[in-house]
Amino acid sequence: MNMSTFKIIKQNKHSLQKFLRHKFIKKVSMENVAQNIKPLVLSQNKIPTPEIKRVISNTSSDYSSVNLSEFYEVPPIYTATLNNVIFYPKYYSLFTKSRELISQSVGHHNNPIKSEHFSLSNLYFGRLERLSGTCTMIRSTFTQKNHYHCLIDYIPRIYLLDQHEYNNQEIKLLLCSLPTKTENFFLKKMLPENIKPMIVDPNKLYSLERVIFPSMMTSQKIGYLPPLYVDYLMSKVAPLRKRNKKNRIFISRSKSRNRRILNENELMSLLEDYGFKKYYLEELSIEEEIELFYDAEAVISPHGAGLANLIFSSNIKVLELFPKPEISFYYYFLCKSVNHDYHYWSNPKSLTKGRKNENFTVNLSEISKYLKTFF
Repeated sequence: MNMSTFKIIKQNKHSLQKFLRHKFIKKVSMENVAQNIKPLVLSQNKIPTPEIKRVISNTSSDYSSVNLSEFYEVPPIYTATLNNVIFYPKYYSLFTKSRELISQSVGHHNNPIKSEHFSLSNLYFGRLERLSGTCTMIRSTFTQKNHYHCLIDYIPRIYLLDQHEYNNQEIKLLLCSLPTKTENFFLKKMLPENIKPMIVDPNKLYSLERVIFPSMMTSQKIGYLPPLYVDYLMSKVAPLRKRNKKNRIFISRSKSRNRRILNENELMSLLEDYGFKKYYLEELSIEEEIELFYDAEAVISPHGAGLANLIFSSNIKVLELFPKPEISFYYYFLCKSVNHDYHYWSNPKSLTKGRKNENFTVNLSEISKYLKTFF
């Protein structure tokens, strides 16, 4: 068999598998299979976002599926109770007994479902291991090693489990790998005593007797979290003292693989005149990051996961730097949660397409103008 014939066979096999997965893995909504759904009642479901109109033209194409307007509508937040479902640990997904994929279990409310990720042979012919009692999960299809997704997407789901009606029963928190250092910190601080982490095999499928499913509190690519959750989080992890808002923080990505600022030394010379200090967050523990941002007065940073720590600050100035003209709204919306004064600078000189993570040079005179309005 020559190489071209082998490639054709391989392509045809892949196409057939994709067709079969789309045909046999049907999707079903949580509302149609849950025994009970308990919504979280919020004081405000529509959040004013008047600045969106001004910056919408610079929005990344990644937001084509997201409805951006002068108000952000908080997605449905709830816990759902399900009986006798199948758990697919590798993607933290749930299936009905008839192998229908419960769409909300794979991630965000508007996250596209990719049935080609799942193994038909495992779903239909694999042996199911039975787990009795009540189970839950907080991870999803995103990587738990990403600081943003862990802090903003996963950990908030603990709040939905820390409710009176769930505190009188033993619950297994299913994880298909050991908790990361960051997860471990928050699990110890926030997880109710009746919920115990349990490591399961990512290559097995499990038949679960009962599941309490906590929804995401965020929308895809949008970091807004309800204030009642922010208050809950800070009651668990904040330093036991008043804030001392003195830290002017510049988050450096010079030790990262991408989105490094090429003229960072020149930028720091400017920022130091305004009292900013440079921090490498990868060198700090999560406790040190919380302490640092708890006392923040202002934060300047290239777009990156370190900005998720803004949730520990209150009413500060934020300037986010983007390597391309297009921007992302993760942290604009996170800042809405904690009343930060958010600003951004984007690089108009980048002509490359599809390279959101490129290294870049900032315009120092434009940054100087921001600083003069800040202080």
